[in-house]
Parts: sequence; structure tokens; C-alpha cells
Amino acid sequence: MVYIDKISTYLVYLLPFALLTGPFIPDLIVTITSVLFLFTLNNPKKSQYLNSNFFKFFIILYLYLILSSVLSEYIYSSLSNSLVYVRFIIFALVIWYIIDHEENFLKNFTFSLMFGFFIAIIAGSYQYYNGYTITGEISRFDRLNLLFSDEQLLGHYMSRLFPLLTALLIINFKHSYKLFIFVITLFVMIDVLVYLSGERTSLGIMILGSIIIILFASKFRVVRIVSVIVSIGVIIFISSVNSPIKERNIDKTIEEMGFKSDSERVYLFSKVHEGYIFTSWNMFKDNKLLGIGPSNFRKLCSENDYGYNENSCSTHPHNIPAQVLSETGIIGMIFLLSITIYILSHLFMHIKSKLTSRDKILSDYQISLIACIICSLWPFLPSLNLFNNWINVIFFLPVGFLLQSFRNSYKK
Repeated sequence: MVYIDKISTYLVYLLPFALLTGPFIPDLIVTITSVLFLFTLNNPKKSQYLNSNFFKFFIILYLYLILSSVLSEYIYSSLSNSLVYVRFIIFALVIWYIIDHEENFLKNFTFSLMFGFFIAIIAGSYQYYNGYTITGEISRFDRLNLLFSDEQLLGHYMSRLFPLLTALLIINFKHSYKLFIFVITLFVMIDVLVYLSGERTSLGIMILGSIIIILFASKFRVVRIVSVIVSIGVIIFISSVNSPIKERNIDKTIEEMGFKSDSERVYLFSKVHEGYIFTSWNMFKDNKLLGIGPSNFRKLCSENDYGYNENSCSTHPHNIPAQVLSETGIIGMIFLLSITIYILSHLFMHIKSKLTSRDKILSDYQISLIACIICSLWPFLPSLNLFNNWINVIFFLPVGFLLQSFRNSYKK
């Protein structure tokens, strides 16, 4: 049983590198570690995690997703995603368990994640200057791919995992001048590469996560402010000498949102994204309670009753609330709102406590982890597919850290 736990721990150490290769390997790691966790449930140390409120809540959500799939028009298409969704829920428990029982896990995983970021920075810079990945995969001129994949998600990798990296740096490293220089340099490289990735949603997520950390976390506040100032200076310089990246991130965003003088009106993100959102709304109006079934947007978006305009169809609605409403209905939205309220309530209680008694309810480590969750759930940016396996690994990875941290806080 000890050997099984060690296997799971080492596989989790590989996760920051695996996420750079595309969806298959990280999903395989999640699946293996989840199966190993269930295989050893006779261990009393593990069975207690199944009694957590987190597991009970998400198992109810999981069963509901299956019900929504079974009652949908395209049962097989929907079930192929919802039936195996449970692996991500168990994976969060795996992370929680490993932190509790592997003494050096947090320190070792910090180094693992840092190395993952350095690999991403090196590979992304190489790709930006050469136009193809280190494996020879040709990329679009305005987007950066993952290392061994044609998935243009390098910016998502860095922006979504950045608050987790910050959280781990907070608890693992002490204040020193050399550390400040190192962290500032690392943060600037991450900021600049997210900008160069051409992923505007990733840039928005990076800004959001940084704002939360600057406003509510004190330990790295000065470091983050300084790194943001330096990053802005570097980005302004790059934009002045590289017009395509400026056109992609700034000019195209302004144009697509309809803020130019010759535009008909202002759009929700863009005319294309607005088409997805209103198509989702049409689906919801016909399937208010249970929705059309997880992952079924792609199946029904071309139907005349649902299509909003010529931009009605895609693999998913590119917006989390729109996808939840259309594919899982009001009941699914209740689950999403419950998660959102739970996370925000901790942040609001922390703010209230600081304003009234100057005591902190949340540590800087916890605030950075909460920033991960908020960035994942943020409704005012385009999103990836809520049932995509790659993004769900990133969604649930920081959840395990936060669960363990909350449980330790309650014990004290």
C-alpha cells in the first residue's frame, strides 16, 4: 500500500510537465492515481476523505450530470464525458491525501511546477522566435502551442497555474533579496510569455489572478506589483516593435468587441462569442430544468430552433455560465452558484475580518489558491470547454491543495 502511494506521488510530480504535452498524459495520470486511490480504500486513512463535504457535494453533482446525459437527445455523446467525470473529483482527494501524508510533497511539487514553468518559458520563447515548436510542429503566427501538441494552450497553462505557483512559493521560501530578484524575474517572464501567446483570455486571467493576489495577499504583494510594472514596460516595448502581437491582443480585441467608430454596436466579447451565448440561451429556454445534456452543444447548435446567427455553432459555448445553463439547466446552475458563493464567502469574511479587527481569516497561501478557483469560474471572459479533460486537470489540481489547507485550518 505504501508503494501504491509512492507511485501516485511520483505521478503527480510529473503532472506540470505532462500538462505541457497535451491532454492525453495528464488525463492518464489523473485516471491512474484516482484508480489507485479507490483500490486502497480499505485503508482507514483514505476512507475518511470520502466523508468530506466536498466529496458528497461533487458526487451529487456527478450523479446529476449522468442523469442529464441519460435524459438528453444524444445519450452516448453526453455520457462519454459525464460518466468518467468522477476521476477529477477523486483526483482532488488524491492531492489532499498526498499533502497530508507525504512530508516533503509541497516542497517537491513546488520545484516540479517551477521547472514546468521554465520549460514552458524556454519552449514558448523558442516557438515565438522561430514559428515552430521544439519538436518541429508549425504554429500559427499569433498563437503558441503546447510542447508536443497542436493545442494552442500555452498561455492557459501559465496563466491558470500562476496563482498555484505563487501559493507554493509563499509557503516554501523565506524572504531574502536574492529570492525577490528571482521571483520578480520569473513573474516577468511568465507575464511576457502569456502576452506573446496571443491568448487574450489567458491575458485576462493573468490580470485577474494578479489583482486578487495584490489586493488580498500581503507576502508577495510588493514582488507582484514590481513584476507587473516591469512586465508592462517590456510588453509596451515588444508591442512597439512587433505590430502583429499588438494587433492580436489589443487592436483585434477592441475591434471584435465593437468599440470602433464604424461598428454597429458593442458585443459580448465578440460577434462570434455573442452568437454562441445567445444560441446557448435558446437551448436553455427549451430545456430549463435539466439542460440538453453535458457536451451536447455541438450536437444541437446547428438546429434552426436554437441557432442565433451564422456564428451559432462550435464545440462548446465558450462561456462557463452559458454552457452550464444550456447543457445542465437550472439545476446545474444551482451547483455552479453554490461553488461560487462558497469560495467568495471565504474571501468576503476575510475582507470583513481585516476591516474590523485586522485579523486574517485566510493565509496568503489560501488566497492564492482561491485566486486559482476564481480564475477558473470567472464568467466575464471566454472559456474553454467545461468538460474538456485537459482543463479539468488544471481546475481540480489546486482544489486538492485548498481542501487540505481548509481542513488544517479547521483543526487548529
